[in-house]
Amino acid sequence: MPEPHPAAPAAAIADPRPSGPPDLRGVACTACGRVAFPAQDLGCERCGADGAALRPAALAGTGTVAAAAVVRRHDGPGIDAPFTALAIVLDDGPFVHALLDGDGGPAPGTRVEAVAAGTDGDGAIVEVRFAVSGDAAGGAA
Repeated sequence: MPEPHPAAPAAAIADPRPSGPPDLRGVACTACGRVAFPAQDLGCERCGADGAALRPAALAGTGTVAAAAVVRRHDGPGIDAPFTALAIVLDDGPFVHALLDGDGGPAPGTRVEAVAAGTDGDGAIVEVRFAVSGDAAGGAA
C-alpha cells in the first residue's frame, strides 16, 4: 500500500467493507439534502446551514470519471510524476477530485472504485484513491 500523501487529512475518511470498495465518510445536510465528501462540520456547501445540520452519511466508493489529467511534471513532495488526477461523480452524488490508483488516463464515463491508499497507526483509512473498476464500460451502476 502506498504511503499517504503528506497533505492527506489525518482523520479517517473511509470505512472498509468485507468485500468491494470502502464506504466513504460523507455528510448529508438535513436542511437541503446536499451530500458532500469528505465529511466536515463547518456547514452546508449549498445552503449555508450550520454544521449542526450535517449528518454522517456512508457513501458508496464507486463513481464515474468526468475528467482525467495525466500530470507528467510535479515538483512537490509526496508523489512522483507521472500520476493521474481525476474528477469523479460518485454514485451517491458528490463530485470529488482524487488520484488514480494505477497508470494511464481513463476516459470520461469510465467506472471507478475507491481503494485504500493510506492508513494511520490504528488501521483507519486516511487516504483513498480510485482504480478502474471491473465494470469499466461506463454509465451508472
